[in-house]
Amino acid sequence: MTGIKARNSKHSLISALLFLLLFFANSSVLAAQKEAGKTLLVRGEVFSQRADAKVPLKRRSLIYEKDEIHVGKEGRAQFRMVDQALISLQENSVLQIQKYQYIKGRGGNSALLELLSGGLRTITGAIGKGNKKAYELRTPLATIGVRGTDYEVEIVSNGMYVAVWDGVIHVRARKRNGCNILLGRSKPFMFIFIDRLGRCKGLQQVPEVFKTGHSSNITPGIQKRRGGTFVAGRSLQARGSAVNPLIQLVQNGVPPLQKPGSLQPDPPTVTPPVTPPVTPPVTPPVTPPVTPPVTPPVTPPVTPPVTPPVTPPVTPPVTPPVTPPVTPPVTPPVTPPVTPPVTPPVTPPVSTNHKAFAVDQSQPSKELNVKASVLNSSVPVFRVGLNLLESFPAGSATSDFQQSVGGYPVSWGYWGAFTSRFAAKNVTNSTGTGLIWATYEATDPSIVSARSGTFSRYNNIIDSLTSSSAGSLKNLQVQMDVNFDSGNITNGALSANTSDETWVAVFDGKINAGDMDLQLNGASVINSDANTAGPARDANGFIAGDFVGNNAEAVLGAFGLSEDNNPSNHVEGVFIVEEEK
Repeated sequence: MTGIKARNSKHSLISALLFLLLFFANSSVLAAQKEAGKTLLVRGEVFSQRADAKVPLKRRSLIYEKDEIHVGKEGRAQFRMVDQALISLQENSVLQIQKYQYIKGRGGNSALLELLSGGLRTITGAIGKGNKKAYELRTPLATIGVRGTDYEVEIVSNGMYVAVWDGVIHVRARKRNGCNILLGRSKPFMFIFIDRLGRCKGLQQVPEVFKTGHSSNITPGIQKRRGGTFVAGRSLQARGSAVNPLIQLVQNGVPPLQKPGSLQPDPPTVTPPVTPPVTPPVTPPVTPPVTPPVTPPVTPPVTPPVTPPVTPPVTPPVTPPVTPPVTPPVTPPVTPPVTPPVTPPVTPPVSTNHKAFAVDQSQPSKELNVKASVLNSSVPVFRVGLNLLESFPAGSATSDFQQSVGGYPVSWGYWGAFTSRFAAKNVTNSTGTGLIWATYEATDPSIVSARSGTFSRYNNIIDSLTSSSAGSLKNLQVQMDVNFDSGNITNGALSANTSDETWVAVFDGKINAGDMDLQLNGASVINSDANTAGPARDANGFIAGDFVGNNAEAVLGAFGLSEDNNPSNHVEGVFIVEEEK
């Protein structure tokens, strides 16, 4: 028995030792994993190759040093790094996080990334804004150092494109005797192409390969043809013509000035009140009094007296003249004039049969079910339930009015103030905030229903009219995949930036009888400034859209988002996004 107990004790000791070894080994592995960032957005297949494990990534998943991130076909991912840098990966991309160390207030912070394939856009954080030598991106053809900037890289079959939207980057080819160049707004070039021999070619035009963001200040060499790509940056079209890069955004509810060269608002049409004709009073004719003729007195003939004997003369009685009675004139009664009742002017009923979107800046996260009275006018009347919304004062507060936006039957504009003709609970008179609106003709639902195909991506922003509580809104990006065969809308994503925050929203939808029905699934906002950044904050709101164009080749959309715990912080607008060619 003693031997058996001894063997059992020895076996238990060995098991305990093995457990402790495994525990400390796992602890060492966990301790060795240094958090590099957090996932903000995932579309399609996105995973991290971590050691020997394939870890699928989803929103809010952490990423670590030594991770190799893969984005599959038709995929997309965005990450917020620990130093508050933003990284956006395009489809068919592989990014290795070789090193990412950041502790606020300490030295020795550094980042080393390696893009093996695909495309990347990044806005550098605290590491890139501090020690310039502490940040480096490597690619098969070149290495890139930054000086606090926003730049983009796309690897293609015969080389690599590089673009700088803000700041300066240092590009050095990996081939011996290859190019060594600084790129930026203050430099000779903002765009280059590097071939496989390390030779650089400066480009005056925005490279067509970029489909996620360009700057509104870049005007030389814009190609004027349809089917262009609005770069998520700021309002320049790389391959299109329908964008006005000078569009002035609405700031803090104050209507902006009219843009140079834009259409002036139509003068409001004033309908004079209809006053019924007033019939003058009828006065009957006054008959003058009738005075009968006056008959003079009749004097009988005087017979001379006959003097009979002893008979005294007889004097006949004198008959006084007979005056007929005088009938006083008869004055007919005077009837006072009859004044007909005055009917107040009749306001004809307003017909509101046209499709429209509208976002009230006082409650931007609320979707309004709205119809318009007229198209192609700067002063339409909108019906929201029982309310009739009108520009206030009529037409004077209209700005940013555009017709045929992007070549589509769409008009939009901004009212600095508006009023409601009828009292209601859901929309009230507004003089402190404004209304962003759009009127349009939708694609015939039968044409939408007749379209076929399992995949059509809409990601080419043509134009937009936006505002935010923090000032101008820029870098608007919208994407959605439409399956016309099943009627499903998937992979919907919207992102935009204010001066110090990034907003992200995800959505999906359905096509019902040729009409688009979108549903917001989630939204968040995060500070862009590394010094004030914190965790992402939840937001709520809506997104809506409808097909426009002869063959449903574009979507007119509207959105409004506000922060859950701070509703006064909000973004909103309307946009047109075209189908990818």
